Amino acid sequence: MYCTECKEFHSDGKCLPVYTVTYDDYDKKIGAHGHWDAAMKFGEHYNSNSDYCLMNEEIEVSVEFEGVTKRFKVSAEPSIDYNADEII
Repeated sequence: MYCTECKEFHSDGKCLPVYTVTYDDYDKKIGAHGHWDAAMKFGEHYNSNSDYCLMNEEIEVSVEFEGVTKRFKVSAEPSIDYNADEII
């Protein structure tokens, strides 16, 4: 079900806790299951909005929730999936 409050899909009727991810002078609020999950979600957001630049670099982010701040290096790797279909 699409949640009009957090703008994400979830079925349990509860929004995820909101973490604040900081990169340089930019803060983004992200619903996540933990500090690491918030850092990963920010990486996806940053990568898709920056022409997939994380394929060539890493960024350092701070993730804060309820007064606890943790730092992460976030990067991405390309993934290749192969498929074969029989030609008849």
